[in-house]
Amino acid sequence: MASFDLVNINDASPLVKQFNQRMTKATGQMVVAFIPRKMKKVADETTKDLDFVLENGQTITLVARTDGDIVRVKLNNRDIPLKNELFHFSADAFQVMAPTAGSKYSLASNASDRNSPAAVFAKAIEEIASRVRANQAAFDKRRTQEKVVIPRKDGATAPTTVPAKTRQLRESLEQLDKDILSKKALRDDLKQRLTVRRDQIKQVEAGGSQ
Repeated sequence: MASFDLVNINDASPLVKQFNQRMTKATGQMVVAFIPRKMKKVADETTKDLDFVLENGQTITLVARTDGDIVRVKLNNRDIPLKNELFHFSADAFQVMAPTAGSKYSLASNASDRNSPAAVFAKAIEEIASRVRANQAAFDKRRTQEKVVIPRKDGATAPTTVPAKTRQLRESLEQLDKDILSKKALRDDLKQRLTVRRDQIKQVEAGGSQ
């Protein structure tokens, strides 16, 4: 059974792979990058931000504790309070489940146990995916409206502090890094699909010439 190791977690960790699969199915978008941030300690609680970048640019962030509990969820660096209970990032949440009638989402194998890790996880995934879908149009619109701020020619100082400017530039840099990872992953996927299609054409042509 897969275990949770917050210190060494990476995109090859079994639980990360399984989370990617579930979120991809729920959102209809591939998770193109996983970015674990640095460990943080606030008020005696140690956490780490786990960023999951979707192919259309949005980023889901899980704030995880060392025991695997998810204490916060963010979408594009903004907290999204969930109506459903936050889940525990562990192998128990990914147990084999059967979808209920009329629903593409899975529930716990023991449907009567609504508090099981698998049931809590399934409901959280559904709610996060719903937020992603609902926000996609607005997110795309904001990205198309982004403009580069050109310094004034008269050399006048902008009405912002240095820390505020630095923070803004760092956030912009992080978003650019995520966009680059997203586009690279999409490019690699398209190249792979193209290779498969070419191989299929060769096989069909070879079969027809026989």
